[in-house]
Amino acid sequence: MPPANNRKLYKAFCAVAKIKHTAEAVTEAIKGSAGIKATISRRLGCHRNSIDRYLAVYPSAALAYKNEVEGIGDMVEQVILEAIMDKDVETAKWYAKNKLKERGYTERVEFKQIKEMSDDELRQAIKERIGADLRDDSGIGPAKPEAPTLH
Repeated sequence: MPPANNRKLYKAFCAVAKIKHTAEAVTEAIKGSAGIKATISRRLGCHRNSIDRYLAVYPSAALAYKNEVEGIGDMVEQVILEAIMDKDVETAKWYAKNKLKERGYTERVEFKQIKEMSDDELRQAIKERIGADLRDDSGIGPAKPEAPTLH
């Protein structure tokens, strides 16, 4: 048994005790699954959580899984590019917003100040708008709570 202080090795050891499929069988089940663990587990006849154990124990299966997911990602990107080539403006905007941020394509949020406000008034307005506690003036820690009043 592995040393108790090496948790990762211990978990892998425990996982091996529950292994019912070979690395080759797991790798074969991964092929064409699009990386969907429910599909892989159905093919192997095991629980979905078992797939994580197999991937932890079998490096070849983990690589096959990574490659399967990457392959689907490549197909998704191809569809996006085809839509852009077909002049689908919404897809082009989405792509620019998500992939071309360094070129300045981001969602722009404009703030318009309606009236002059003190810092406390502005802080209260923001708090009411987002419903969250704000930090104190130092920017460290939560906003200071008001002292309780005794009746």
